[in-house]
Amino acid sequence: MINNSSKRNFLRAFPLVILLLGIGLFSSCEKENERHSAVYTESSLIKEVSKAQVKTLLEVNPLTNAMASKLPLTDVDVYRIVYTTENYDGKEVKASGALLVPKIDMPLTLVSYQHGTIWKESDAPSEYDTGKEIKMLATPLASCGFAVVVPDYIGYGASKDLMHPYEHAQTLAKASYDMIQASKKFLAEKEVALNGKMIITGYSEGGSATMALHKYIEENTSDVITMSAPASGAYNKTLSNKQFVSTVGESITSRYFLWVVDCYKKVYNIDMPWDQIVNAPFNQLISSMSNPFELQNMKVSLEPNKLLTPSFINAIKNESNEALENAIKDNNRWEWTPKFPMMIYYSAADDLVSPANATTAIEYMQSQGAPVQGVKFEEFDHYQAFGAYFAHVFQVIMSQRQ
Repeated sequence: MINNSSKRNFLRAFPLVILLLGIGLFSSCEKENERHSAVYTESSLIKEVSKAQVKTLLEVNPLTNAMASKLPLTDVDVYRIVYTTENYDGKEVKASGALLVPKIDMPLTLVSYQHGTIWKESDAPSEYDTGKEIKMLATPLASCGFAVVVPDYIGYGASKDLMHPYEHAQTLAKASYDMIQASKKFLAEKEVALNGKMIITGYSEGGSATMALHKYIEENTSDVITMSAPASGAYNKTLSNKQFVSTVGESITSRYFLWVVDCYKKVYNIDMPWDQIVNAPFNQLISSMSNPFELQNMKVSLEPNKLLTPSFINAIKNESNEALENAIKDNNRWEWTPKFPMMIYYSAADDLVSPANATTAIEYMQSQGAPVQGVKFEEFDHYQAFGAYFAHVFQVIMSQRQ
């Protein structure tokens, strides 16, 4: 169940927080944005979705069928946006994403939705027809009158030939922010008006991306965030990694953890062969993989003490490998103080992303006086909690429609 006290307290305070921010909503200057602006290169209309089709999407989903007849739906155009951004090595690359625009005559609130982990290219948001999250959350939101931005991230879509920098905070943030900027330029060309409000949210890897994006925007731009809602993301990787390697028995986190390690080895040039990380015979399987997507179905042990070498487990527990620990800490996003409102969603029973990621972030941010509240689900695993997050955040976003 939802922690109703946290929910009520935030929703009671939310209008006041927005009122206090209201003076700045339309006065964001460009003191940093020009230096960080993306170059919008091309667009294409990939789908026209009628309100009847959106209603059907809502009706067949048990999470949303009750609201299908109550929402103010309209037709939606789905565009593929291609733009330039910066990869982890500083090189300029082309990236892409989906932009969903409602066919409605009113200034729109912009919502940026950062997707969770996807294991195959066909699930990229800009593929649309095969992308699951974009249909479940982004399409209904757009049909209700929001301009919804959904970045693919580097490694998918226009940049599918590149490695996806999995759980690399800076790259996730930059690719997401540049997609927002490119989408704004496209909307301006189409003479689609925005109302100055911006909401950012995402689940799992998208939660990590949203937290990183919020921090990036506050530290590098003068943009105003109306609200952010990171959900079930890995913000405190130092702590959650220690918890993972201490797990007794199988953990569904194992394959995701290996992907993170593979990414950080490459991004930070960490010279650590797989046989120092993973026990035989699994080290040979991982060493021979051509794409970390292969980890999803790779036959490896899911028990950390059988999968990982004792020396590697000790290095994580004791933070004794300097290069690896520096990489992990470089991607922590829990110990900072946001100035714009934030709701952090998490489940106490999450079996993939430790709830400690959220609780340590909430505790620290609130201790610094930040406008941050938690929304806690008591008994849902990682996949069940997505449904609860979706139902709750959808209503919160709807309150910012105009």
